[in-house]
Amino acid sequence: MDKKTVISLFFMFLMVGSTVTYALLQAVKQPEQQVELPSSNVVDYELTEEQESLLMQNGKVILKYLYSQSCDGCLQKKNVLDSVAADETFSGQVVIEQVLSSKQGLPLLTIVSYKGQKVLTNYTNEDLLDALCELMVQPPVGCAVRKI
Repeated sequence: MDKKTVISLFFMFLMVGSTVTYALLQAVKQPEQQVELPSSNVVDYELTEEQESLLMQNGKVILKYLYSQSCDGCLQKKNVLDSVAADETFSGQVVIEQVLSSKQGLPLLTIVSYKGQKVLTNYTNEDLLDALCELMVQPPVGCAVRKI
């Protein structure tokens, strides 16, 4: 056998072998579990990492609000977040987690998107809107007007 024949047989074996290996790996592969996204944009539990990742891939901003039962201003801030969720300019782009916690130093609001993350502790409504406008994938027109 000459050198060209041996090389061509080697490459044919390599191609057939990779095709067979791929088919075997696909047959053995475990089926992926579907990630179930929340049906509402306001939830009262913590989302899983997979859910958060999928939401951010879809261009959503996640607002994780941790509060305690004994907090004085927490209910008012929670109502502000509910109004943000109901606002048509934000509702399609935000998901709000409202989680009752026993941690100290609450309330704590963490805003996460694929553009970044902000943590707000003692914040005003203006601080919240500034953070949303900065981290939203498609900020509403009102965000551009705020800077003028």
